[in-house]
Amino acid sequence: MTDNNQQLVRRASRVALVVCVVVLGAKVVAWYSTDSQAILADAIESVVNVVASVMVCLAVWYAARPPDQEHPYGHGRIEFVMAAVEGGMLLIAGVLLVTHSASSFLQGAPKVENSELGLAIVLSAGLVNGVLAGYLLWVARRTGSAAINADGRHLLGDLITTVGVAASLVLVRLTGWNWLDGATAIVVGLFLAYLGGSVIWGSLGGLLDRQDARDASAVRAALDRHRGSKAELPRLCSYEKVRIRHDGMQHWIDMHIRVPGSMSVAESHAIASALEQEVVAAVGGQGKATAHIEPCEESDCPICSRG
Repeated sequence: MTDNNQQLVRRASRVALVVCVVVLGAKVVAWYSTDSQAILADAIESVVNVVASVMVCLAVWYAARPPDQEHPYGHGRIEFVMAAVEGGMLLIAGVLLVTHSASSFLQGAPKVENSELGLAIVLSAGLVNGVLAGYLLWVARRTGSAAINADGRHLLGDLITTVGVAASLVLVRLTGWNWLDGATAIVVGLFLAYLGGSVIWGSLGGLLDRQDARDASAVRAALDRHRGSKAELPRLCSYEKVRIRHDGMQHWIDMHIRVPGSMSVAESHAIASALEQEVVAAVGGQGKATAHIEPCEESDCPICSRG
C-alpha cells in the first residue's frame, strides 16, 4: 500500500472513531429524554459503531506493518478478521435487540415523551452518520481497505435504521400509537442481524481467498492488450492460470505467460517484469504479481511462427 493510502486510511479510522463517540452521546441523550424503544435500538447500534471503530483503528495500524519473517505476505488479512468480528457484533446486537424489544412490545409499549426533541437529535445524528459513511466508502474504494469498507457499510446501515426510527417517532406523534415504537425497534434489530450476517459473509470470502470478479477481469484485460503479433509491446503468445487474492488492501496475483521458446532468459524476464507491473496497476497499484514463464512452440502461434 502506498504511503498516501496508508495515511488516508489511518485518518479515516480516527475520524470515524471520534464521530461515532459524539453520535452515540447524542442518541443516549435522545433515548433518555424520550424513553423510546426505537431510539434505544438506534443507540445500541451506535455502541457497536464505537467498539467497531476502535477495532478498525487497531486493524489499520496492524495491517500497515511491513512483511516479516513470520508473515512474509504482510499483515493485511487482519482487516478481514476485524470486519468479521464487527459483523458478529452486529448480528449479536440485532438478536438481543429483537428479544428485548419483543418482550417490551408484548408487555405493553411505554409512552414516548418529548418526541420532537428526540426526532431532532436522531435526524441530526443520522445526517452526520450518512456523511461519514459516504466518506468511509470513498476511502475504501480508493484504498481497498476491507476494515474501512465494513465500517462504512455499517454506518450506512445505521443511517437506514435512523430514518426508520425517525419515521416511527413521527407516526407515534401523529397517531398516538405507542406500539409502533416497539415494532420499529424489532424491525431495526432484524435489520442489524441481516447486516451483520452480510458483513461476516463478505469477510469470510476474503479469508477464504474468494477471487474478485472485477479484479480478475481487469487483469485479463491488461494481459489481452499484449497477446498476439499485433498487440501492444511487450507481446506474449498466451496466458493462463490467472489467480488473484487479497490480504486487506494488498493484491497478490499469480499468472502463467507463454513467450516464444527462442527468446533468451533476459528477454523473457523483461516481458514478465513489465506485465507484472501492469497487472498490479490494473487493480489499483497495491500488491505484487508473479509471472511464471513458459515457452511457446505452437505452430499456429503468430508470434512463434514469425520467429
